[in-house]
Formats: sequence, C-alpha cells, structure tokens
Amino acid sequence: MKVLLDSNIFIRDFKMASTSFQVLFDGAESFEISLLEPSLVALEVVNKYREFLQSENKKLKDTAKDIVLLREMGLVKSLKEKEIDELCQQYEDYFQSKLNYLNGEMLDPDSLSHSTLIERAVKKRKPFDEKGRGYRDALIWELILDRLDSDDDTLAFVTENTNDFADKAGDKPHPRSLHPDLIADLEDRGIDASRIHFHTSLAAFNDCHIVPLLEVEEDLKRGDESRINWALVIKEGIVDALERGDTVSTRPLRVPDGFEDPEIIGVDEVSSVELVEARKLPNGDLLVRLLATLVGEFQCSVLGIDLMEHERSRAEPYVMGSQEIVTDYFSAILMDKASVETLATLRSEDWQVTSFEVVSESE
Repeated sequence: MKVLLDSNIFIRDFKMASTSFQVLFDGAESFEISLLEPSLVALEVVNKYREFLQSENKKLKDTAKDIVLLREMGLVKSLKEKEIDELCQQYEDYFQSKLNYLNGEMLDPDSLSHSTLIERAVKKRKPFDEKGRGYRDALIWELILDRLDSDDDTLAFVTENTNDFADKAGDKPHPRSLHPDLIADLEDRGIDASRIHFHTSLAAFNDCHIVPLLEVEEDLKRGDESRINWALVIKEGIVDALERGDTVSTRPLRVPDGFEDPEIIGVDEVSSVELVEARKLPNGDLLVRLLATLVGEFQCSVLGIDLMEHERSRAEPYVMGSQEIVTDYFSAILMDKASVETLATLRSEDWQVTSFEVVSESE
C-alpha cells in the first residue's frame, strides 16, 4: 500500500515523534507500506517550520527586552537569520531522511495539465472552494488520480482538510468520506473507488491498516499492568504536550451556553482509566490505547453578557472571569471533567514511555 500524507499531518508534529508516527515508522516495513509525497507538500512543511521558528524567535526577542539582567548574562538569546536558515536546512535533511526510511517517492506536479486545473477552478469542483481557492489542494488530488491511473496499487490519503476533500459531516458518525466531486473523478477515470482509502488523521490510518495486524498483548489485557501508573502516564503526557505548545484535543463534558472554543490548558486529576487495547509493535515495543476521565482547566471565549447570566444562575462548573465587560468577547477559565482517549508506546523491557498522544475527536 502507498500512503500520501498531507502537509497538515507533518505540521501538527514537525519532529514526527507522536505515537501515530512511531506506529507508522515501525509498521511500514513489516506491512509493506511506502510513502508518496508531492514535492509541494515537502516545500510547504519546511516553509511552515521556518515560520514556526521565526514566530518563536520573535517571542524570545520580546521576552528578552523585558529581562535585561538575563539578557546581559547571555541566558536569553534570540536566533539570527543565518541560524534560522541553518536550522531549516537541518530540518529539511531530517524530513528527507524520514521519507527515505519509508521508501518515500516524491511526486512532481510539473506533468499535470494546467487546463484541467483551470476548468476545475471555474466549475468550483472540489477541492476548489466557492471562491475558486484551492490550487495547491487540486494539485495534490490530480497527482493522486494520476498515480491511481498508472498502477494497480491501493493508496491511502491522509489529511485533516475535511473542508475541501471530505463530504459534509451532517449527523452521521465518523469516519468521513471523500467529497462527491472527488468520487465522480474516480468514476470518470474508471478507477475503482475501493482502491483509495481516505483518513482524517494518521491515527485513523494506523487503526485501519496497521494496528489490526499487530499481536495482541494478552497479559496486559488481563490486567497485568501493576508496574505502571496509567493515570500518571496520561497526566504527564498531556502536561508535557501543553508545555510544548501542542493543541490537545479534548472537550469538557458540559459547556455552558455562550462559552466557545474550549481549549484545555491544565490537568488537575486523571481517573477512571481503562486499558482498551494493548498490542506489540514489530520492534517489540508495546502500543496501548487508554480511555480516562480528567478534571481540567479549559480556556474559553465568552461574551460578557453570557458570563453574567451564567454567574447569576450559579450554574456548575465553576467559572473564573471578570464581569466588567458585557458586550465584548474575552477569555474565561472553565473547570470541568472531560473524557480523553490516548495512545502511548512503551519499551517492553522496562515499560519506559517512548511516545504519547491524545487522539483527536475527529479521528
């Protein structure tokens, strides 16, 4: 099987250190999975890494202005442009090495017909949107079609971009399917739609194509896991992710009316941990899937008048915030329980956690 990862999969985890990437890297050779990567995706990922470095460097410069003593002691030092260039080159080499590990094949869009793309944009067929935007995504899709035309292999396409590639979510459960415009493209070319597998996360791809092939660890499933505190693994894993600035996908169980975009910023307690699945990777490491309940702090956007109404009703959960602003949005902290699904890998010899991630709700 060939798998094509969109740039958003790499940008979510530049270092490719998450559990999902570890499962992919370890399972690829054993289960004959190789990578297809459009050259424009590689360029975009490296460029986004540069933007990330520049953004973090600006934060460091702004901080250094306010910490005169530490700056004078050389403890706060921002990067020069040349140093950013060097780090980007190192990352580009690192990115290429990972592609090579997966027997990656670079796809060049130069051979694509520009007139086909123009016609697609004019007709506003997906992945173009109603305003005709989506040239980059259209290039990727045309490369996928050409690849499916040229051989008989199956191909998995993994992207978080559900707006331009997926059908409407509606009320149906996940997983999402390809947009009808894209299904029609397959039919027009005489390509069997079963040859392409569409996934909205790397974890979802692994769950379909790698995890079911792994050996089940019966000892762990029977409860022989007294050597490790799973609640602590989850808490420390989430805290580490938050300290790195990662987005952790979990929502409070109760969101009061008017409270929008809750984002977890802290974990107080983890309880009710359930070991759902334990399997052995080809390299001998353990892969575990855990469900748990946590008590956390969630930062929300809230309209002042909605907060005042919430406070007057004395509804739970408790909310910390100012009541001075009535007509503007501002931040408030919501404290509540949340359900969380996580993945982790552990070394079999000493049960040391080697990777951790929170599975997104969309997966």
